[in-house]
Amino acid sequence: MNCILPPSIGPTKLQGWGKLAVLLDTDHKFDVQRFSQLLRSRVKRFLPLNSSDVEVAITMALDLLHVFQPTSSHQLIATIQHLPMYLATNLPDVELGILAVDSITAFYWSDRFILEQARLVNRDSAPARPKNPLNPVSVALQSFARSHGPLILLSVWDLNLPSKAQVQRHLDPLAKYADTSMEILPASCHITLAASSAITGTKDVSFTNTTHLSGIVRTPGSSQITEFSLCTTEDDLFVP
Repeated sequence: MNCILPPSIGPTKLQGWGKLAVLLDTDHKFDVQRFSQLLRSRVKRFLPLNSSDVEVAITMALDLLHVFQPTSSHQLIATIQHLPMYLATNLPDVELGILAVDSITAFYWSDRFILEQARLVNRDSAPARPKNPLNPVSVALQSFARSHGPLILLSVWDLNLPSKAQVQRHLDPLAKYADTSMEILPASCHITLAASSAITGTKDVSFTNTTHLSGIVRTPGSSQITEFSLCTTEDDLFVP
């Protein structure tokens, strides 16, 4: 949210970057209404509740959020490769702050299935080195990172939350999807989030739902682990 929020509205500072954010929503689960709700809550921390500047700030922020929803790895790669032209044509004067892919492994298993089927069909021919479906995506991201230099966020869903010992031994969440043929993007940090508890209840006539997330921050090349908590409510996201 800080990326797309304006730095200020009039004399009031909003602590935003005022930069463009591009989301590649491969899981098709981005909820713009929910995001707007969280954005409004953030803005109201700095502006009076009845201020007309609240809607102005939200409109300015949402104008800087561009969401694409590729439905295959081919579309994902093509989108990344065409982003430079898209930005130069539509937003030549706006600096890109963040490129996020949620999630980077959305098409991994379907691609692996297609490759395996092709291998079985051609099993009489000379065995070829197996291809990693993520390699072309990684190459496209690296090329874009070199040309535009944004903060790149990649999410990976993992049904089996690692223990602390496993976290220290396996720093890269993409390691299980990689092989020797794949060049993984160098990461400055890895963040693991998991729901620790959910508290539901009623207050007057409104329904309150608070989800508590436990977080672990790891840095490649270091054994240090930093733990934190994150809470989400119906209209807010905050560190307690």
